[in-house]
Amino acid sequence: MWSTTSLMTTAMDITLSPRKNLATVHCRILIRQGERDYHTLMDQSKASRATVFRLLKSAKNACPSPRKKTGPRPTVSSPVQHTLRRMAYKWPHYSNAMLATSMERRTGIKVSPKTIGRNLKKMGIQRKRPRPVPHLTEAHKRKRLAWCLAHRETDWTRIVFFGRIQVPILG
Repeated sequence: MWSTTSLMTTAMDITLSPRKNLATVHCRILIRQGERDYHTLMDQSKASRATVFRLLKSAKNACPSPRKKTGPRPTVSSPVQHTLRRMAYKWPHYSNAMLATSMERRTGIKVSPKTIGRNLKKMGIQRKRPRPVPHLTEAHKRKRLAWCLAHRETDWTRIVFFGRIQVPILG
């Protein structure tokens, strides 16, 4: 039987003990190097089929491969996203529906307004509708007119405005 020996691999040292045989260790090395075909693993390592399947299963559970994306391919590819970003910055007042129609005219790709909004959000561009503000009421108009009539004699060339503060210029 085997005594405790060290087998140097490209990835790491694997210690052989009486409980592990050389075929199992060789199979593990091949799996770490990326081999996934069980016929090749059985031929090269001389391990049994059950051992190869057990080691492949444990390797798969230890490091799962990335899942294949399902569903349709994305409508908006990266060149189209670049065009969309330029259009969004060029016309910030355009709605998603207006951007969708102009995108269809420019690129020939039909994209829904929701897709436009989702892709703009992904790029960090948020589009918001302007808030509706109330129009001036008659009371507001009267107060403005009264203030203007009260201050019509003021020499406005001698006053500087800083926000809400009026500062008269001396001299």
